[in-house]
Amino acid sequence: MKQPLILIAALAGTLMLAGCDDGSDTAAEEAAETEAQIEQEMQESADETSEALDEAAEETGEAMDDAAAEAEQAAEETADTVDAAADEAASATEEAMDTTEAATDEAMDEAGDAMEATGEATEDAANEAMDEAEDAAEATEEAADEAMNETEEAVDGDTTY
Repeated sequence: MKQPLILIAALAGTLMLAGCDDGSDTAAEEAAETEAQIEQEMQESADETSEALDEAAEETGEAMDDAAAEAEQAAEETADTVDAAADEAASATEEAMDTTEAATDEAMDEAGDAMEATGEATEDAANEAMDEAEDAAEATEEAADEAMNETEEAVDGDTTY
């Protein structure tokens, strides 16, 4: 805005000097003519400045609209990313829960199998011990019967004292 005013002042000064050399024009006519030219140039400069300001305002508005659209798009993309991450985390949590449940079920089955095997082993050991005790009792009974028989025979057969 200062540049056109400086140019106008320079032209006005040149015209004044040119008017001094000519001598045909009067100073009042030259001043009026110079003033009209300055007003015209100032009006042109003001019009140019107004157009430039209008253009800058329009470009600023467009830039703000573009920035708002980009910000909205970024916000939507961020929301989509957050939703996808939440879905992925929920899926991973569900998979972990399923895996934990399966492992717990398997551990419980194995514990049940181990308890059953322990019970069977204990029962087998008890039965075997009972069988051995019965065999020992029978052997003891047979040995006692034989000893009694021998004692009876000895008592019956030995009449000489």
